[in-house]
Amino acid sequence: MSKYPAIIVCGNNKGGVGKSTLAFHLAIGFLHQGFRVACIDLDGGQGTLSRSIENRQKYSQSSEQSLDVPSFLRVSPEESLLEEIKEKISQYITSCGADVIIIDCPGTDNALARYGHTLADVLVSPMNDSSIDLDLFVNISQDGQSEVQVQKLPLGSYAHMVWEQRLERAAKQSVSLEWVVVRNRMHNLVSRNQLYIENILTKLSKRIGFHVVGTIGERVIFRELFPLGLTLLDKQEKNTTLSHITARQELRTLSDFLLKLLKLKS
Repeated sequence: MSKYPAIIVCGNNKGGVGKSTLAFHLAIGFLHQGFRVACIDLDGGQGTLSRSIENRQKYSQSSEQSLDVPSFLRVSPEESLLEEIKEKISQYITSCGADVIIIDCPGTDNALARYGHTLADVLVSPMNDSSIDLDLFVNISQDGQSEVQVQKLPLGSYAHMVWEQRLERAAKQSVSLEWVVVRNRMHNLVSRNQLYIENILTKLSKRIGFHVVGTIGERVIFRELFPLGLTLLDKQEKNTTLSHITARQELRTLSDFLLKLLKLKS
């Protein structure tokens, strides 16, 4: 394994798509597989990832359970100049001793979010199954479903930003940025809208080069576990439902795919 940690960035210019929750679950999942994991919360103002880890630390102590807890760095852009933040992040990456670093980016297009994207070996972009979310990837229109039309449609603001960061990374490093799009908060009943978005994403992935990996269902349990700092990947023998088992498999499918991209072995 490389001495320099592999870096996974959870990013999307839109808030409310589940970046922080997914980042936390990935971190705990990798810990369970024996990796040393650190997290960087670039959305420090909101701090959902940081609070999840803090809640986990507190619950581990109060319940006297030995839970795996990642180290983390919380960054708030209001506290320092961008260059100072970059230096702090650089020092943390080289000194944290992790095999894998998970970075949670803010749901906006700003200088800090763009910097976070340039650090990624793998970018993971969760999105809700809505036309509004899809429009950040490609400027859709009512008649834009054919493959020819998708090839011609303008890129959305987020896809354009990722393209720029890919070019910047390519200019500095020989290793390319892998991009994974995850359809999040999916409902059980398949709708015409779901099929429409799946069709567009499949065609768009060939055009701009990203992987569409699995789906993660909409489940209240994710929000219920937040105060405890627990995840569905932690062992919970009581009240386990088929929905919880399915959710674990969805998360493991994603984490296994990421490990293959990073060429890491647990």
